[in-house]
Amino acid sequence: MHVHLINHKSFSCSAQQMKVLKQEGGKMKLMLMVMILAWLILVPASAIISFDVGSATISKYTTFQESLRNQAKDANLKCYGIPMLPNSNLNPKYLLIELRAKLSTSEVKTITLMLRRHNLYVMGYSDPIDVNKCRFHTFKDISGTERQDVETTLCPDPNSRIRKDINYDSRYPTMETKAGVQSGSQVQLGIEILNSGIGKISGVSSFTEKTEAGFLLVAIQMVSEAARFKYIENQAKTNFNAGFFPDPKVISLEEAWGKTSEAIHGAKNGAFSKPLELVDAQGNKWIVLRVDEIKSDVGLLKYVTGSCQVNYQNAMFPQVIMSYYYNYMANLGNLFQGF
Repeated sequence: MHVHLINHKSFSCSAQQMKVLKQEGGKMKLMLMVMILAWLILVPASAIISFDVGSATISKYTTFQESLRNQAKDANLKCYGIPMLPNSNLNPKYLLIELRAKLSTSEVKTITLMLRRHNLYVMGYSDPIDVNKCRFHTFKDISGTERQDVETTLCPDPNSRIRKDINYDSRYPTMETKAGVQSGSQVQLGIEILNSGIGKISGVSSFTEKTEAGFLLVAIQMVSEAARFKYIENQAKTNFNAGFFPDPKVISLEEAWGKTSEAIHGAKNGAFSKPLELVDAQGNKWIVLRVDEIKSDVGLLKYVTGSCQVNYQNAMFPQVIMSYYYNYMANLGNLFQGF
């Protein structure tokens, strides 16, 4: 056995050497601080909201939507009592929606959606696959720094990332075509359908574009659209266990979110500057003249620059009469169909 004797004299330091060591230590601390700051700058800020789809109830779905709206909104922006989303510069810039599906007593699967906070558009999603691997999927129309953000936000560990692109864009017409339907009214929505859709994607090595697009259409409407519109949230809750096909009003609201937000933002004492033409649940024209006629249907306003009224006066009698008149005249032609 060899014993190595240590000469303690070799570890003694002069005052000058101690000064150098302190300087080097200070440099190392500075470098560490710079690295931490760089990491904070490079990694985009995001907030995580979880929803257990597999054991969801109406009450839990309501709480989830309230949490989503609270995380998404700008606390300083509100028009006529309706919260507004922030502009694109406010942090956190992204929201991560973790959806957990329960397929059996022992099988649970997860998919995480990534949303832009300022408009709630879904940019992509991730799912765990293999052993400790994170697979990320990005829509074709997401580009530049946002595309990189999807990768680093959904799957922070570069050593565990697996890339599987979504080979089509995020527009509804494109997804509907890929899903094999002619319009959004043919896509059945519901908690059970969302739960089943997660199981067909998460951790599955290969799936068709039809399966993926079908899942995304359901997830986007059950998450983002329901946050934008309380009417859609209430439709989901009314048909919670049975599932439902979107009625004409659902489709109309989804297509007119921007116009609706601008109309509410620009309203004076609750009155729109010009009529907002939508479609009601029966497919009839619905002319909206005042904020209070649509306020209960709206959950979040899209960001609009400039100030708006926070509160409004009660509807005046002439304006109520005018609203009835507009809707009567707009649908007058339907009374004579078939003659």
